Amino acid sequence: MKGQWNGYYKYHSKAMQRRVGVEQTYFKIIILISDDNKFSGTVEDDRNTMGAPGIGLIRGEITGDKISFIKQMPFRMTINSKGEATIHPEEDKPIFYTGKISTSRKMIFGNWEFKPGFILKILFPGKWRGTFVMEKIN
Repeated sequence: MKGQWNGYYKYHSKAMQRRVGVEQTYFKIIILISDDNKFSGTVEDDRNTMGAPGIGLIRGEITGDKISFIKQMPFRMTINSKGEATIHPEEDKPIFYTGKISTSRKMIFGNWEFKPGFILKILFPGKWRGTFVMEKIN
């Protein structure tokens, strides 16, 4: 599990993808610690594809071919209806990833979900989840 993983995530909602202005957002994950079934490391989104700013942390676990991890970014980013991003100084809410590891152990694919709270779910239903794919580089 240790090493660099490159990948992308996208929203389930086509409307949200149009709002963000990109089909998918690229990222790089570096797994620094991998012990038994637990792991942790850093994550950096590609700002050119509307990724969140800063270097975040991930921590997760593996059970068989199943993987789950939490992504925590140091800043919160919002995107208005015109696709303009605003960076806020507070830490973003955690994003939950679940997926499956390929038999070669070189690819991971699955789903992510941001749990925005009751009010945002009422105002913006269905926009807070999507899919991801990542590949081991080294």
